[in-house]
Parts: sequence; C-alpha cells; structure tokens
Amino acid sequence: GRVVGVTPAMPSGCSMNILLREMPGRCFDVGIAEGHAVTFSAGLAAAGMVPFCNIYSSFMQRAYDNVIHDVAIQDLPVVMCLDRGGLVGEDGVTHHGVFDMAAFGAVPGLTIAAPMNEPELRNMMYTALGSGHPFMIRYPRGHGEGLPWRGEKFETLPVGRGRRLREGADVALLTVGTVGNAAARAAGRAAAEGVSVSHYDLRFVKPLDEALLDEVGRKFRRVVTVEDGSLRGGVGEAVAAFFNGRGYDVRVQRLGIGDEWAVVRPVRLRRGGHSARPARYPRVNFPQRIFSAQILCDGFPKRPGNENRHFIACCRPFDSGCGGCRGGFGPHRPHACRRVRPAALYGNMV
Repeated sequence: GRVVGVTPAMPSGCSMNILLREMPGRCFDVGIAEGHAVTFSAGLAAAGMVPFCNIYSSFMQRAYDNVIHDVAIQDLPVVMCLDRGGLVGEDGVTHHGVFDMAAFGAVPGLTIAAPMNEPELRNMMYTALGSGHPFMIRYPRGHGEGLPWRGEKFETLPVGRGRRLREGADVALLTVGTVGNAAARAAGRAAAEGVSVSHYDLRFVKPLDEALLDEVGRKFRRVVTVEDGSLRGGVGEAVAAFFNGRGYDVRVQRLGIGDEWAVVRPVRLRRGGHSARPARYPRVNFPQRIFSAQILCDGFPKRPGNENRHFIACCRPFDSGCGGCRGGFGPHRPHACRRVRPAALYGNMV
C-alpha cells in the first residue's frame, strides 16, 4: 500500500488515468507544475511512500533543480518515469525527449534505465520499486514491440548490468533503449552481408556496465553506439571516455541526435507499426544515418564497387517504393525515398 502515482496534468498522456480510475486515493494530479510534482513525490518518499512520478521527458527539464535538490541529494526512493523519451513525431521539437540522458546522467546517485520492450519496462519498474534510491526510467511514445507481459513473473534486474544479445567478431554494436530493436534487425541483415556483429544492450544509461565494456574493449577495435538522445553528454560519449580511460585502442562511431534541433513532420501511428510523411533531420546523425554508419575497415568484407567502405545496415524501412532499400543494404542520399518513416528506428514504438 505504499505505492502511489503522481502526474502534473498528464493523466491521459502517461496513462496514469488508469490508476486514477482504479485507485483514486493512490493517484495525484498536481496540475501543470512539473517541479512541484517532483518535490511532492520527494515528500511522499520521505514519509515512507514509493511514488512513481510520471512526466514527459521534455517537461522533466523544468524540474531539473527539484530532481537534484529534493530527490537525489536526499537519496529518496522516487521512481521517475519519463514518457516520450527520444523523437516523438508530430508532437514536435518542443516534445522531443533527447536531453534526459545527457542532463540527468551527471546527477550522482541517480539510476537511469531504458527498456527495449514491454517486459523490460515492467521489470525495470519492479526493480525500481525495491531499489530504495532515486530511479529514472525513460521510454518512447507509442506502442511497444508486442511482446507478452500480462501475467508474466516479475524479475528484479541487476542494476547497472547490460546483456549480450548477439555474438559477433567484427564490430561491437552497443545500444540503449528501444533503438536496440532496430539495431538487432540490422545486425541480422549485416550477418547476411558477411559482417559479424556482436550486439550488446546496455539497459542502463547510468551506471554503465563496466564489466561489459571491459569485455568489448578487449575483444573489439571498432564499436558503434546507438542512442535516441543527444550525442553531447550522451551514452556514446560516456562509452568512448571509458575506453579512453582504460587505455583500450578502440574506434567509437557514435550515432544519435546531433547539435541541432530535429524537426520531424507528422507521424501517423497505428497499432503494430507506424508510418509517416517524409521527415527533415538537419545535421542529425540519428536516425537519418542510423545503421548506415560508415565503418572504415580493411578487415571487413567489401561490396563490389564499394571497396573502401562497408555499411553495416540500412536505416530505412524496406519499402518497395525505395530502390535503395530493395537490396537490403547500402547508403542513401538524404530524402532519396519519398516513403521514409523516421519512426522506424523504434521498431513498433514511436
């Protein structure tokens, strides 16, 4: 009976309205006041409750000071659920949740998790419930991967531990969050092209799994990191700093949101997938060039007519309307395909 929900006027957007309907005495809508929602949650935690404070990632920026002073410094067990992490389609540039990992990753004592799918989100929430410390979970807008979760047994995840999803020998692919689903498919297609990719899901933005990174640093000279957030101060930057600090001779190719506003045209959501009108990503490394990262490597297999480079996969959905996609791999000119779906990076989550 210690679990409560808190939302700053976002009950429908965050689905907190379900809790509000079923358990009205355990859910609090504090109005459009994100900072107060966090401080209110801190007060509840100090009184012995375990509040789940549900706020859009972009709006949690307004509560940055409250997270630091009222939650993190006090080491209070507040679970902060950041909806709409990553790109959000037609909600627009004001709603992109691209700064949370970089901003909150600097806060001491704060755990930041990012699930790949529904069961992972459920288990991360269960893990956060028993952690006894500040815990942040970020996840994107929209539908999930469609994996079964109802009635499944809860699992406590080891905090700060990632996992290897695929064994490979040529390049290590490190992902965090739902972008890992598209990365997994890309790694499979890369294998058909003769590139052996070892895929690691970090699971936690903070703390990073240092044992996993040590394994990667010892085995690979080339690493690709993928995140749906800012490259400055992001996970890829932290990974590169780790390798540098340990003295590993590793080249890191970071893919994510560049130092410019990402403008996305409307995305039409539908269950089990998504579609969108063409999008514009000015100087954004993600997702326009996602999984088409140029890996300069003499040891990699070469494609005929493209001897000096190899693209591990194509970012675009394999639409019949795009000639560049029919072969399954290869570079794209920006906006070459009129049927590009920017949300495809998320798999079935937007």
